[in-house]
Amino acid sequence: MDWCFGPGVVLDLRHKTAGELISPPDLAAALARIDYTLEPGDIVLLMTGADKHIHQPDYFSAHAGMGKESTAWLLDQGIRVIGIDSWGFDRPAGAMLSDYLQTKHTDAIFPATCSAAPGILSRRKIGQPGSDSGVLGVLGLLFSGQNRTRQRGMGARGCPRPGEP
Repeated sequence: MDWCFGPGVVLDLRHKTAGELISPPDLAAALARIDYTLEPGDIVLLMTGADKHIHQPDYFSAHAGMGKESTAWLLDQGIRVIGIDSWGFDRPAGAMLSDYLQTKHTDAIFPATCSAAPGILSRRKIGQPGSDSGVLGVLGLLFSGQNRTRQRGMGARGCPRPGEP
């Protein structure tokens, strides 16, 4: 729970359009606009503007979303907890489905959420020094890398294993 208390920074990404991918350069530019350098343990809050659509029919598709690279970029900065003002962390389902239909790779489905899968965590060594565990907080939910579900071809939290069609 200690990770849920600490300095927070709001990154204004409202210029991104619905369905658009939030990239590492977008995150760096948002930080530059407020003249802030991330510190390990900071809590990052992403402002996409989707909260303005909460009682509208387009709420579930009105947001930009994170991808594997942008999530990894934040993890590399020592960020453990990330919040967003939309219902989901990844891009809307229609955008991910479109990518999947073009590529036929499951990597297109929930790429940001599934970047907390073992390959990312073990490479980042989040948690105790030398540890293979980690926690990525999304919308107040903490996923423990030590409690991974590994059945029927699925990775962490039911995410498809990278590269599987």
